Amino acid sequence: MNWGWKIAVVYSAFVVGMLSMVVTASRQNNDLVSEDYYARELAYQDRIDARANSQRLQEPMQFEWLSDCKQLQLLFPEGASLNSGTLHLYRPSDASQDRVFALQGSLDSLTTVDLSQLSAGFWRVQLDWEAGGSAYFNETTLVAP
Repeated sequence: MNWGWKIAVVYSAFVVGMLSMVVTASRQNNDLVSEDYYARELAYQDRIDARANSQRLQEPMQFEWLSDCKQLQLLFPEGASLNSGTLHLYRPSDASQDRVFALQGSLDSLTTVDLSQLSAGFWRVQLDWEAGGSAYFNETTLVAP
């Protein structure tokens, strides 16, 4: 085999490799964090302020995962007059599994959310809540068994 054939084989292997990489890349799922990411970015200062409000609390808000019954307990600070809240469960690997729970009505310091339909894996838990006219934001991660 002379050098001309060797160049043709190397060039052909390169072309096949590039085509296979393009096909593999085009089959990847590219989920966005949210469809309205631009509007959320414009309001991000509100999120920063809410996170700062949460950090200034004397008694921090806590998340507790009850694995035996697949429930998430939200432990709010004592004496907080809770008005409303939104619990967002974000699945980084599959946006179609994201869940949003509205927390309304008479919320007390201990609120339990049933997550028995949650699939196993890594979840990012984000909680926006309002108490006493101030907005708060807490975030944690959760690995569901």
